[in-house]
Amino acid sequence: MTNFSDMGWNIVRQPGDLRNRLLAAGPDGPVHVVYQPIGGDPVEHWEHMAWLCLMAENLIIVADEVDMICSAGSPASARSPYWKKYQRMPALQKIVQYGRHSKVAFLATARRPQDVWRGLTGQAGRIVVFKMNERLELDAVRDRLGSDTDRLPNLLPYTYLDWNDAEGEVNVGGGKR
Repeated sequence: MTNFSDMGWNIVRQPGDLRNRLLAAGPDGPVHVVYQPIGGDPVEHWEHMAWLCLMAENLIIVADEVDMICSAGSPASARSPYWKKYQRMPALQKIVQYGRHSKVAFLATARRPQDVWRGLTGQAGRIVVFKMNERLELDAVRDRLGSDTDRLPNLLPYTYLDWNDAEGEVNVGGGKR
């Protein structure tokens, strides 16, 4: 497991700590922060963190397990009680649709591509997919990978298919470790 603090990154666990780091870095940064909330509703943490990042501008947001904060049909997770309290545009929707205006780039990981909001996958400029063989998973990436999707169940360990919108083709990457 990567220890980000050994690499000079700050670990923050609350939105207020993130706000303070962003303010200290100023508009020209840099700021290297890993937001790792402990306890509470992950969607509520995500919403506060993401809106702070959108206001700060000029940064990259990486969401691990993005399917925990959205669903296939919505940028909001229906499982979260957060949406019963607040009526506003989900931060994920704002990032995907308008993040470029704030110079915010977005990277996401998910184990279950069929559970990721289609608005996000539809705007993705690059998709990297490791071995998978469940029909729902394969169907979720077939529109981008096309017939190359059929190669996924047979990929070797640490090998992946890399679809890049700019190139319009699927390449094989990774390999033996």
